[in-house]
Amino acid sequence: MSNNVPKLIVFDLDGTVWWPEMYMLWSSGGPPFKANPKTGDVTASDGTKVFLLEDTRAILQRLLHDPIFANSKLGISSATDEPRWAQDCLRLMEVEPGVSVKSRFAFECISKGSKRNHFVQLAKMSGIDYSDMIFFDNERGRCQEVAPLGVTAVHCPDGLTMAVWNKGLDQWRKAQQS
Repeated sequence: MSNNVPKLIVFDLDGTVWWPEMYMLWSSGGPPFKANPKTGDVTASDGTKVFLLEDTRAILQRLLHDPIFANSKLGISSATDEPRWAQDCLRLMEVEPGVSVKSRFAFECISKGSKRNHFVQLAKMSGIDYSDMIFFDNERGRCQEVAPLGVTAVHCPDGLTMAVWNKGLDQWRKAQQS
């Protein structure tokens, strides 16, 4: 346990980190995406805004600047329908000016399929034990898929909020004591 925070903090993308979900852009938008330097978000080809949900930007900024998280790594586990579009958005979105969202993530599993399989891959890539991981996802079933591995899985149906973030960290800390 390092600083009593998880060693690997993993986020789902669609509906957890940003909105809209990539498949929602099929009929109206998609690439090319353009960065909005004023907001740090992006715009799809039809003008649809793809934006970080709730407190996501503030949480990513905290992870960037708070020394307690200096040894924590960030990961993505996303079963998005459009992985290339997700990569475009990650590159163009900013946590703060000059810092792309993508640059914050050390490990990525962005592909259709099982989140359980994503976590098997994340554990291999990172060398981090499941008990030292926390995962945030807006879909309860995805959380239930990952939890049996020993990952602290946190359901965030309305996207990543500060309340859910803090609750998740508390949940992870309690799991460390058992």
